[in-house]
Amino acid sequence: FTLVEGRRHSGGIPIKRLLSVKMKRALPLITGLMTVVLIAVFLWVNGKRVLRNEELVFRSRIASTEIYLVGTISPINVIHRHIKQTLDDMESGLISIDYPLEASFDGEHGIYFLEPEQGDWVILSPPGGPFDTGIGKEELMVLIQMEDIFISVLESLPDTAWVYYLSGSRFLFIAPVFQVISPENFEHLYSMQFWTSAAPEQNPNRGMIVTDVYEDLGGKGPMVTLSHPVFFRNRFIGVTCMDITLEQLDRALAIGVSDGSTYLVDES
Repeated sequence: FTLVEGRRHSGGIPIKRLLSVKMKRALPLITGLMTVVLIAVFLWVNGKRVLRNEELVFRSRIASTEIYLVGTISPINVIHRHIKQTLDDMESGLISIDYPLEASFDGEHGIYFLEPEQGDWVILSPPGGPFDTGIGKEELMVLIQMEDIFISVLESLPDTAWVYYLSGSRFLFIAPVFQVISPENFEHLYSMQFWTSAAPEQNPNRGMIVTDVYEDLGGKGPMVTLSHPVFFRNRFIGVTCMDITLEQLDRALAIGVSDGSTYLVDES
């Protein structure tokens, strides 16, 4: 067509009217596209905000869990070092510790027990243990004089399920006070992972180990145990342990509000 004075030579529709009609027809499409763009921008901006919030919550949970675990591991290390150092000092003659042991025998359960008149710990041993034969008496002496340390741990970590020392000389020093158990159940402790995995056959580096989740024998629910082996005269003699319930770990992870979930995963 040849344009003459704003009209097609053929006498068609004026250009302005034609463009106006086309704009009216295209307006819904343009409006729709703009709406889509605005929604996309909003979702993108809001998504970045949500991701930033999720990242902050996640990092806070990491920090909270690390602080909790470090605060739990430190007392175990203190107890472990104190037991080993005191045994070494007794061996070298630097110190001498002696307490009269007046254990009671529970005929119903067939086990010896020793507990303070006013205290938070108890020592349990089946026949053939230190109350019966005198084996492991040095360990007992060390642990009894560590009563204040065990109580301090319980006070600093009030949610702790159990803190204890299990000896190869067949006795258990545990806080808070644990119910008397049968010799059969007592022997079962030595088949638990906190003993077997801490032993040098499975733990040649002699470091602290963390057990798999298991059901507590004392009725406090599912838990894991931090277990640190103790060696004396280069011989494996016992483990220093602290039990952490899954409920405690859940509380350490319950920081902030998140749409997702946070998991604590064992590297193995």
